[in-house]
Amino acid sequence: LDGDGNFSAQRKRRAETSGPYTHRSHAVLADPPYSEMRCPDRPEKSSISMNKVKSWEDLKGILENLPSHSEFVLPSFQVTKTKRDNPIVLRSALQLSCISRGACIIMGDQDEGGGGFVIIQGARAKVRLQGITFLNASETAVVVSKKAGLSKDGNPALEQVFCECHFFSNNGGEGGAIRADSRTRVHIESSVFSHNYSTLGTGNTDNSGVGGGAIHNNAESMNVWFSTFDNNSAQIGVIYTHPESTLFISQNTFLLGDDEREYE
Repeated sequence: LDGDGNFSAQRKRRAETSGPYTHRSHAVLADPPYSEMRCPDRPEKSSISMNKVKSWEDLKGILENLPSHSEFVLPSFQVTKTKRDNPIVLRSALQLSCISRGACIIMGDQDEGGGGFVIIQGARAKVRLQGITFLNASETAVVVSKKAGLSKDGNPALEQVFCECHFFSNNGGEGGAIRADSRTRVHIESSVFSHNYSTLGTGNTDNSGVGGGAIHNNAESMNVWFSTFDNNSAQIGVIYTHPESTLFISQNTFLLGDDEREYE
């Protein structure tokens, strides 16, 4: 890494532990505390029969009506969302796991795109998504909204967790795969980010509020552990972090794609 925390042109095409982020971010490279790893083993049995998830509306209806503090195991499915469909909004404490990694696929319509897929919001939100694939969103695939998980009692915001998820070919103005807004806490572990990109140009002279081919981080704190980034692109970094935010990254793999300038 050069003095600004970016890849130099002399670096190999594969870099572990570190990654490309803007020089204004507060990024910490350190071994993760293994006692705090968030991804449990997936259960072997789904919570509902497989024939109940046939469409976007089926999935949306099920997930938005789960009681708080549910641990829910999704069967294998593939559903398509159009821009006309509303995203799934999660507002409570939920742990959602796919029965098998990569077997639960949410994809945007091939012709018109699918807009965004999931919004996490509200003071009671404490969501864990595990083993889910997000494909071809035409807006940021998952948004952690401002103050999600933040109550009025002065305690730190509840953490939103992504485990073993795969984000492929999503694009958004600020972060193709994930955008974490201010006053939130996010943990990402053992996930894959591939061919995601940010569509928003710099616009501002200080480059504020833009960037992040895979992740746009405006959270109070974000962990990114044991994850892989491949061929994501943006004008400003694959992981963009605001100056007020902290990014903890460890044991990640960054693979350079066709546009090496993003990593130089």
